[in-house]
Amino acid sequence: MEFSQLKKEQLGEWQAYVDQHPDATPYHHVGWGQAITSAYKHTSYYFAAKQDGQIVGILPVVAIKPPLKSTQYCSLPFCDVGGPLANDNKTAQQLIDFAAESLCAEQPELFSLRLAGKPVPEEELSAQAKVRMLLTLPGDAETLMASFKSKLRSQIRKAEKNGLTCQLGRNDTLLNDFYQVFVANMRDLGSPVHGFSLFEQLEKCYGDSILMSVVYSENKPVGGGIVLMTKDRASIPWASTIQEYNRLAPNMMLYWSLLARIADSGRKEFDFGRSTPNEGTYKFKAQWGATPHALEWFAYKQLQEDKLSTSSSARLLAEKTWRHMPLGVTKAIGPMLRRYINL
Repeated sequence: MEFSQLKKEQLGEWQAYVDQHPDATPYHHVGWGQAITSAYKHTSYYFAAKQDGQIVGILPVVAIKPPLKSTQYCSLPFCDVGGPLANDNKTAQQLIDFAAESLCAEQPELFSLRLAGKPVPEEELSAQAKVRMLLTLPGDAETLMASFKSKLRSQIRKAEKNGLTCQLGRNDTLLNDFYQVFVANMRDLGSPVHGFSLFEQLEKCYGDSILMSVVYSENKPVGGGIVLMTKDRASIPWASTIQEYNRLAPNMMLYWSLLARIADSGRKEFDFGRSTPNEGTYKFKAQWGATPHALEWFAYKQLQEDKLSTSSSARLLAEKTWRHMPLGVTKAIGPMLRRYINL
């Protein structure tokens, strides 16, 4: 077994391995690290295990160096899951050990992993700080719609009755309209926004493996989402709506448009992303039939779960202040801060 860091000209081998691995997520796509490096200038590492010249395991890592702080190494930042893909558990662990030794042997606590865990039984939900919500898809949109309860089907139709329209695809207009909604929503949530350059690079790096959907009210974008895909899976890392239009149910049209397209594509699973059990976003995702799966986030060799649910008084004050800042200001300075926040 040989372990190494792949060079740029070897990344085609990486992507070929991702494309055939049954546990691959859209974040293991070579484009995730490439987009982060291009947009934020963080260093991306592509570790691989080879046997007889063939890749048998991979591990993506991104290095983030905040001002005046030590470099943090994460697999993977800005998303819910990363970690190794390998032919077996032993190779996966060896990859993790090799990466930690290569990057931060003297401070292994600076290396963190975000792994996909198992389904969480209902009786254990209260012990989970965060979960990701996964929906198994039936093979086509018609069958998926028929599986929904009548109340959900009515809510989906409500958006159309309210005059909302939707466009799906991949082009500059949709990307700009998505970002217009995204910036406003992040300000209202009290959170610094990702820079537009990150989404430009994702669109470039993912190619046909990215899908955008934008909901309009009288030609004004009021909802938007981006989906990243593998052969069998789709994940939605970002979805937003404009609060003043939520009474028209743009979120229902947004999610249904994406679910329908993904189901008709033959993909088997839709990842709704991270939620706190029994809170609003969790219940919204659960109504579609999504079920909770554990998120195993820990520091290398410490097995200390990331305190995802911890909110200090300072953080709450910052969020409150951010919500009241002018939109143009948050759009300008948000990306300068967000590039160092790996959540």
